[in-house]
Amino acid sequence: MCLIGCTVATAHTFPGTSVGPIPDGAGQGPNNYGAPLDVPIVVTGVANGTIDTLSVAFSASHPYVGDLEVTLISPHGQEHLLFARTGATTNTSSGSAANLVAGNVYTFDDTVTDNWWTTVGLANVDIPSSVVRTVVTGGFGVTNPPPTTSILGVFQRRPPNGTWILRFRDGWGGDSGNVVSASITLSTTGNTRLVTRLSDTSDGVCNADCSLREAIEASGPGITSVDRIEFARPLFDSPRRIVLQSNLNTNGLVFALVGPGAHLLTISGQGRYSNAHFQGGSRTLTGVRISESTFVAVSGNSLFHGVEFAFLSDGIELNAQSGGIAEMNDSSIHSITSTGSGTLILPGPALLRRVTVSGNAARGFSSATVLANFSPVTLIDCTITDNQAGWVGGVSGFAQLQNTVIAGNRATSVFPQGQDIFGTFQSLGHNLIGDPGSVAFNQPGDQAGTTAAPLDPVLSPLSRHGGRLPVHVPLSGSPLLDKGKRVHRDARGIALVDLADVPAATGGNHGDIGAAELSPILVTNLDDSGAGSLRQALLDAPAAPQVTDILFAFAMPPAARIALTSGQLSIEKNVAIHGPGAKKLTINANRGSRVIAVQPDLRVSLTGLTLSDGNGAGLPENYSGGIVFSGTGSQVSIVDSVLRSGEASQGVGGWLVDSFASAEFIGSTANDMPTNVVLAARSGAQLQLFRSTLSKCAVVCLGDDGDSDITVIDSTIAAADGIALSLFGRLVTRNSLYAGQVNIDSGATVSSAGYNVVGASASSAFDFNDQVGTLAAPLDLRLSPLANFVGTVPTHVPLAGSPALDKGLRFSADVRRRPLFDITSIPSASGGDQSDVGAVEVQALYVTNTGNAGPGSLRQAVQDANTNGIGLDDILFDLPTFPSTITLGSRLPNPISGGSINLLGTGADRITLSGGSAVQLFSYTAPGHLGMSRLSLADFRSVDGPALEVYQSEVHLSELEVRGNQASRDGGAMLIADADAVIQSSTFANNSAAGNHGAIAYLGSNSRMRIHTSTFSGNAGLAGSAVANVARGAGTSVLELDSTTLAGNSGSAALITTASSSGAANSSARNTLFSSGGSSISNSGASASFTSQGFNLSATSEPLLNRSTDQVNAAPNLGPLQANGGPTRTRALLIGSAAIDAGLASSIHDQRGSVRPSDEPASFNAYDSSDVGAFEAQPVTLMGTTGGDVFEITGNSITTVVRLNGSEIFNQPTANQMSLTLDGGDGTDTFNVLSISIPLALNGGSGADVFNLGTSNAPGVPGLLTPSVPRSS
Repeated sequence: MCLIGCTVATAHTFPGTSVGPIPDGAGQGPNNYGAPLDVPIVVTGVANGTIDTLSVAFSASHPYVGDLEVTLISPHGQEHLLFARTGATTNTSSGSAANLVAGNVYTFDDTVTDNWWTTVGLANVDIPSSVVRTVVTGGFGVTNPPPTTSILGVFQRRPPNGTWILRFRDGWGGDSGNVVSASITLSTTGNTRLVTRLSDTSDGVCNADCSLREAIEASGPGITSVDRIEFARPLFDSPRRIVLQSNLNTNGLVFALVGPGAHLLTISGQGRYSNAHFQGGSRTLTGVRISESTFVAVSGNSLFHGVEFAFLSDGIELNAQSGGIAEMNDSSIHSITSTGSGTLILPGPALLRRVTVSGNAARGFSSATVLANFSPVTLIDCTITDNQAGWVGGVSGFAQLQNTVIAGNRATSVFPQGQDIFGTFQSLGHNLIGDPGSVAFNQPGDQAGTTAAPLDPVLSPLSRHGGRLPVHVPLSGSPLLDKGKRVHRDARGIALVDLADVPAATGGNHGDIGAAELSPILVTNLDDSGAGSLRQALLDAPAAPQVTDILFAFAMPPAARIALTSGQLSIEKNVAIHGPGAKKLTINANRGSRVIAVQPDLRVSLTGLTLSDGNGAGLPENYSGGIVFSGTGSQVSIVDSVLRSGEASQGVGGWLVDSFASAEFIGSTANDMPTNVVLAARSGAQLQLFRSTLSKCAVVCLGDDGDSDITVIDSTIAAADGIALSLFGRLVTRNSLYAGQVNIDSGATVSSAGYNVVGASASSAFDFNDQVGTLAAPLDLRLSPLANFVGTVPTHVPLAGSPALDKGLRFSADVRRRPLFDITSIPSASGGDQSDVGAVEVQALYVTNTGNAGPGSLRQAVQDANTNGIGLDDILFDLPTFPSTITLGSRLPNPISGGSINLLGTGADRITLSGGSAVQLFSYTAPGHLGMSRLSLADFRSVDGPALEVYQSEVHLSELEVRGNQASRDGGAMLIADADAVIQSSTFANNSAAGNHGAIAYLGSNSRMRIHTSTFSGNAGLAGSAVANVARGAGTSVLELDSTTLAGNSGSAALITTASSSGAANSSARNTLFSSGGSSISNSGASASFTSQGFNLSATSEPLLNRSTDQVNAAPNLGPLQANGGPTRTRALLIGSAAIDAGLASSIHDQRGSVRPSDEPASFNAYDSSDVGAFEAQPVTLMGTTGGDVFEITGNSITTVVRLNGSEIFNQPTANQMSLTLDGGDGTDTFNVLSISIPLALNGGSGADVFNLGTSNAPGVPGLLTPSVPRSS
C-alpha cells in the first residue's frame, strides 16, 4: 500500500454477482414495488485515494422499462437513482413501454450528455446499447426529458472499496425481467495514509510509523483530490482505543477516514478534548466510534457511515455547504449531554438513513434532541427515542419522515407542543409518532398517539443486539412490527423479515418501522434443553454473520428460573437474547457450570436477565469467568441485567473478557462474588461500564492484567471488603463512584474525564474536578444498601451528606432512567451540571426534623412526593442528632397511584419511626413502589391493620429493624398483597397479631416475595408466627427464604403456606435456620407446597426438609437477639452449633455485613463453608512473626479487644459469635490472654512461643479467663 505521494487515476472495472430474475411488482398501478433484486458488486484492492471517476453499466431484459427503478448504493449507504418511472409525467402514468434487451449494455456516465429518457422514448421498442446520463424519477410535474443528475455529485471523493449494490425494483405487477450482468468502472486520485500506532503524537510526518493525528495533518485541502486514511492490520482487527492528548482540529484539511468498525475502534477525547472539529470540504467518516469528547462540529458535504457518537459533553453540528448535503447512514448517537440548543443540530440540508438517536439530554431551555430549524431534513428508517430536551424531546423544525419512529421522548418545558415533534413535517408514510402534538400524520401506514395517550413503541433497551452499532429492537407486541415499508437491510444488516401472524400496513411490505428489524426465534418454556428451550434456540439460530433475536414468548410465572442441568449455555452464533427483565427471569447454573460462554469472534447481546450461581466450568476455558466468559475477539453487551453469586477457581467470579474481545456492561449490576475479581479484562481487551454497579466484592470489583482498556462512566463501584479497582492497563473514567480502595499500578494509565469520587487512592491521576480520599483518611461515600430502589436492577443510592450529591456531570438519565435533579442547597462542582456522581441520580426530598408534621417533617416529605405527581421521590433523612425517633400522630398520607417513594435512612440504630402504640405507618392501596432502608419501625398499633399495609405496590426493604408492632388482625408488622417484594438484611422482632401471621402476611397473586439474610425472632401469631404465604384469588403466590434465621417465634408454625380455593401457594427455603417450638413449617390446602432447596437446618423433625444437605433435629445453639455488630440485631451461632459451616449462602455477607463464608476449620463443611441462616460465625487467627511480638487479648460479654505491641488492632462486638486461634508462627512471641468469653484454640507453631492464660507481663493487671472448650491444641 502506498503511504505518501501516490496519485492514481487508472480505471478499474468490477463485475457484479448474483444476477437473475427481478421479482415482479406487488400490484397493478405505479409505485407498487415488489421485493428488490440486489446485485452485489465487490470493489476491492483499490489501494490509493478516493473516487475520481465512476460509471455503472448493466445488461438486463424487461418488457416495460417504465415499471423499473434502478439505484446504485455505495458500501457506505449513499444512494444514487439511475432512473425510475421512465417516461411518466403524471402520478398515474405507466411510463415508457420500451424494452430492455438482454445482451445490450446500458451504461450511465457523467461524461456524456445523452438523456436516458431521450434514448429510451415512449414506444414499445427495444432499447439499444447506450451511454447516457442518470435522471430524476418520473411522476407528476416531471418534464420530458427530465433533468439529468450526477453520479459523481454523490460518490466523488468517497472511499471506493467495499460491496456496492445495484438494486432493481419492479413497480407494476404483471410482467417480469432478468438481469444478465452489471459492473462498476472507477478511478481514484489522492493518497492513502495508513495509521500504524495508537499513541496520539505527531512529528509532522506520516510514514511507516504514523499516528492518526499525523495522518490527518498530512491530508490536503481536498480541492482536486481527497486522501484516504485507513488503519493497519492486524493491529486494528481487534478492539483498540486512540486516546487524544489535545483537540483534534482539522480546519482546511479534507480526508476520507475509513475505520475498521465502530465496534473495534474508539477515538476518545478523555472528556477533555474535541475529536472531530472539521470545517470545509467533502469529508467521509466511517467505521469508528467517537467518544468522551467535547463539541463535535462538521461543515462541508460530509458523509458518516457506521459511526457511533457516544458520551459527548456537548452536541453534534452538521452544517452542509451551500448546495450540498450532510449525510449519515447506519449510525448511532447516544448518551450525549448538550447545554445548548440540541444534541444533533442540522442547520443545513441533511439526510439520515437507519440512524438511532437515543438516551441524549439537551438541557437548553428551548432545545430539541434533533434540531432542524433552518433547512429540510429527511429521516428514513430512523429511531429517535428515550431522549430529553428543554423544548421538544424528539425532533423540532422542518423534516420529511419515512418509516421512522419518534416516540418515548420527553420535553422538560410546560409548553403545549408535542413531546416528540414540533414544527413542519411531511410524512412519506409508515411512521410512528408517540406524541405529535398538533402535527397531523395521515399518510398510508402512519400511526400517531396524542399528548394524553402517547404511543409506546415497545422497544428493547439500547444495545448492539448482535450488530456493530447500538439500536433499539422492536419486541413482541410492538406496533412497529411488520407495519413499515423497508427496502434496505436494517442497521444490523438484517433483511426484511415477514412475521406470518402480523398483517402488513396499508401500502407496506411487512418491514418493521425504524432502524432495526426483528429477526425472531421464540423460547416457549423454562426447560434446560429440548424443543422450545433457550438452549435449543441457540442451536437453531443461523450461523454468523446472520443475526438472530431470541424472545421469550410465554407468560413468566413468579420467580421464573431456567435451571441449567446439562452445562453452560454455549453461544456460537450472533444473537441478541431479549429477556423479560432481571427481576422476572433467572438463569441459574447451581454452581455446576458456568452460565454463559460466548465463543470467539461472535457478537452477542444479553438484556433483561439475572445470571447466577456459576462456577466457570465449560469451554473455551475451564473455571475462568464464573458466570460469563467472552471468547477472544468477541463483542458482548450485557444490558439491564444482574450477575450474582459466581465463583471460579481461576479467580474471576463474574465476567471474564478474554484477550482482544470487547465488552459493555450497561445499566446492570454485578454483586456477591466470593472469588478474586468480579469483572476483569485480559490483555488487548476493552471493557466499558456505563450506568452500572459493582458491589459486595470479596477481593477486587474491577481489574485487568495489563494492556487492556477500561472505561467507567456514570457508574458505582462499591467494594465492601475488597478493592474497588485494581488497574494495570488503561482507564478512562468520568462521573463515577469508587467506594473503597483504588490501586493503580505504576505502569497503568488513568485518564480522568472528571467528576469522580474515590474513597481511597494513592494515585495522583484523579485530577479533574475529582474528589479523592487517602488510604489514611478515606472518604465516606454514604451510600444506601444495595437494593432495588425503583428500576430493573439493584443499586446504591447516595444518602444525605454524600459527597456524590450534585457534584457530577452526567451524560444522560441514570440507571433508574431518571433525569437530572438539582438539590438547590448544594452547589455544583466547577463545570458540573448539578447531577450526582455514580449510577444513581437522587430525586431528593429531605427530612430535617422529628416533627409529626410541618416543613422538614417526614409527613411533609410524603405530601410533597404526592404533589410531585407520578414519578419517583427519594426521601433522605438529614436529622440534626442521632439516635432520633419520629413519632407519628396519625398514619402517613397514602402515596398516589403510580407513585414511587423510597425512605432512605442512615441506620436502624439511628432513626426510629414510631407509631406511638396508636397508628399505622402506611396503607398503600394502588400500584406503585415503596422502598425503605436503614430505619427502625417500632410500636405501630392500629385496628386498621399492621404497621405497613401494601396492596399492588412493589416493596423493597433493606436493613430494617421492625419491632414491637401489633395488629388486631393478620400480619403483626406487615401485610403485602398482589405485588412482588424483597426483604433483605432485616430483623423482625417481637411483633404480634391477634389473628395469624405474627410478623409478615404475604398475599400473593402471580407474584413473589423473597426474604434473604434476615432474622425473625420473638414474633407471635396463631399460624405462621413469623411468615405466612397465602394465595390470593386464582393466581400463584411464591415465597422464597434464603439464608434467613427464624427462631423463638410462637404459634402453630413459623412458616405457613396456604392455598386458596382457586389459587396456589408455593414456598421454598435454602440455607435457612428454623428454631421454634413445635413444627416450623406447615402447608394448608391442596395447592399449597413447600420445597427445600437444600442446606437448611431445623431444631425439630421437619419432613419437608428432605434434601441430603438439610439437617433436622439439629442443635442450632443460638445466642439471644442482641447487637452483634452490623446494622440490625441478630442471633449469633454459639460454639457447637450444627449450623456452622453447614450451608451454601448466596451472598458474600451475612446480615451484619461480615464476610461469608468464614471457615471454622474444626467444623464439617457442607459446600462452601458458609453457616446456615442469617449469621456467619467469624473465626479469628492471631499469628506471631519472627520479631518477638506481644499480643494482649481482653474480652467480656460484649467486646473482644486485641492489642499488638501496645496498639489496638482488633475491637469488635464479637461475644459468642466468633472463635479465636492463637498461632505462634515461627518465632518467639508472647500471647497474654487476660480475659475472654469466646472459643479459644492454641497452636504453638514451630517457634518457642509463650501463651499466658489469665496472666500478664504488665504489672498490676489481673487475668480473668472464662473457660471454654478448645477446638484444637
